[in-house]
Amino acid sequence: MPFREPDIIVIGGGIGGTALTYALARAGVRVLLLERARIAGEASGATMGMALWIGLHSEAELAQAVQGFQRLATLGDELEADLSYRLLPSLVLASDEATLTKLQNQAELLQRAGLPATKVIEPAEIAELEPALDRRFLAGALYAQQAHLDGAALTQAYAEAAQRLGAEIREYVAVRGFDLAQEGRVIAVQTTQERLPANQVVLAAGA
Repeated sequence: MPFREPDIIVIGGGIGGTALTYALARAGVRVLLLERARIAGEASGATMGMALWIGLHSEAELAQAVQGFQRLATLGDELEADLSYRLLPSLVLASDEATLTKLQNQAELLQRAGLPATKVIEPAEIAELEPALDRRFLAGALYAQQAHLDGAALTQAYAEAAQRLGAEIREYVAVRGFDLAQEGRVIAVQTTQERLPANQVVLAAGA
């Protein structure tokens, strides 16, 4: 049954907001998500859907990447949805030896972190993988297996799973402002329709 005074109000029905709403509902928190249009109706519904971990450098980032990468394979079952999950090969190209050295260092980090099928390859092997590339101008490439899924389906699946756990989701409700306590803490959200008190507010509306 809908509740009027949630513990947390999440603003934004993209992948960040719906994933957080699901996690909070799973933890037993009373959460209300507000979306000004429809769930996955903006950037999260138009992503490439690539789970990219090339470009991560710190140990903390890599540890999170490994956890997330491993979870993606079973996330559809957890959310009871078809996310069109699959693994796809990718190439990060190096046009000079300096860039290739950086990619080699990146490959070693990723290999130590346990991410799959990561290696630096020579121009001849690039030609086998992608014949359309002109390898005369390439020093090499970083080859990796990246995960791919349907971003819109994932966002919607998070929202529906959160609702099954008791979260309330309201679409087509635009937030117009906030009520603040004397010390500056947000104590309520003002929408085009009503004032909604909350202990905490998370702004997940993107740019």
